[in-house]
Amino acid sequence: MSIRTEQIIVLADGSKFGDVALSTVAPIKRVSAIITDPSADPIEVDRIEREGVEVIQVEPGTPAPAAEPSTVTADGSASTADGAEPAMAGR
Repeated sequence: MSIRTEQIIVLADGSKFGDVALSTVAPIKRVSAIITDPSADPIEVDRIEREGVEVIQVEPGTPAPAAEPSTVTADGSASTADGAEPAMAGR
C-alpha cells in the first residue's frame, strides 16, 4: 500500500525495537518520528536517530499535552480559533 503523506509517525512499544519483520510498511528513511517507551534498546534508538528519525521516548501513563482546537480545510491548511497556524502544522 502506498499512501502519499507529509509525515509518517510510528507509535511502537520498546519491545518492537530490533525485531525483524516479514513485511515493511514504510522504509525508515520515510519516517519522521517514532514515539516509544524507555524500554527501547538504546543501540537501536541510536541507529534509528542516525538515519535522521526523531525518537521520542515517553514514560507509559504520561498524559498527552492538551491540543489546541483547530480546523483543517479541504485544501489541507489548518488554523486555530484565532486564525493562527497550529503549533504542529507544517512540522
